Amino acid sequence: MQDDITFEAEENTGNAEEKLKKLREKLRQCEADKTEYLNGWQRAKADLINSRKEEETRRETVRRFATESLLLDIIPALDSFDMALGTLDAAFREAPEAGEAEKSWRTGIASIHAQLLAILASHRLSAFDPLGEPFNPERHDSIGSAPVADPKRDHTVVAVLQKGYELDGKVIRPAKVTIGSYTK
Repeated sequence: MQDDITFEAEENTGNAEEKLKKLREKLRQCEADKTEYLNGWQRAKADLINSRKEEETRRETVRRFATESLLLDIIPALDSFDMALGTLDAAFREAPEAGEAEKSWRTGIASIHAQLLAILASHRLSAFDPLGEPFNPERHDSIGSAPVADPKRDHTVVAVLQKGYELDGKVIRPAKVTIGSYTK
């Protein structure tokens, strides 16, 4: 009987050790799973944060350039204002005795022109006048060339027929220019 009790105690000890071993293995597996799940969750969270940042960047880019088409439609009206104001300036130079009505009309048109430019500037549109700059096909659209006597003016803008326009630093309409051509 003593042998049976010893055998049973040894069996229970072996069984307890086996259970403890299984529990430790299960605990290691649970800790490994926990680490894996935690790492996966942290990666997913980081991916979500990065995705949101990328989406915000895309939205900002779309927002900045979504108005480009509208602005391109408005630019010809600015060109007409520029031509009208230039014509008025020429007329007033030729006939300085022009009446007060014409002067106030010119002042009104100039004010509307300035107001329109201010509105467009608030939407990040800016005009550029490249007179005297070296020719750059990304910023200038050459309409023709004109002879120049100074070799320093070769391949530079000698006349601007239409201003160029930039939206946030991106040229949306190149300036129409005449380029100097030096010949001996």
